Amino acid sequence: MTKRWGTFLGVAALAGVIAAGGLAAEAGHLPGTKKHKIVYHFNGSDDGNHVKKATVVLGNIQNHVNGVGGWKNVEDVVLVTHGEGIVPFIEKNMDPELRKRFDILTVSGMQLGVCGNTLKAKKLTIEEFRDGSVRLDQGGVTALMEYQEKGYSYIRP
Repeated sequence: MTKRWGTFLGVAALAGVIAAGGLAAEAGHLPGTKKHKIVYHFNGSDDGNHVKKATVVLGNIQNHVNGVGGWKNVEDVVLVTHGEGIVPFIEKNMDPELRKRFDILTVSGMQLGVCGNTLKAKKLTIEEFRDGSVRLDQGGVTALMEYQEKGYSYIRP
């Protein structure tokens, strides 16, 4: 009886390890799994509160990174902005809470892409945005397409 009990416990423990490993693999948390490439799309808020929506979007990005097991499981995260979506990220007017979230993400590895067409239409330059921001000369929507063609997962919160 003791031998059977020991065999049962051994099989149960092995099944638990296999099940846990399968769940972790599905979540992308095992060493050697694919690193994620993600492009987020932000063109403002339907209700006109662009700062509030931008803050939510940055929260989504942080939750996304946390959900895949952290930055070690992320190859690249890009936030592409165009239209009214660029306005909250103009440095001189940046909301303090938005700036805090933005800085945490960019120091960790997120990049901000700003639509060149929108910059031109609003008579702005990329220098009016936080250091490290990139002007997307081809336009924001074209950049989104190009990122997807390179295998990035597209997210529009």
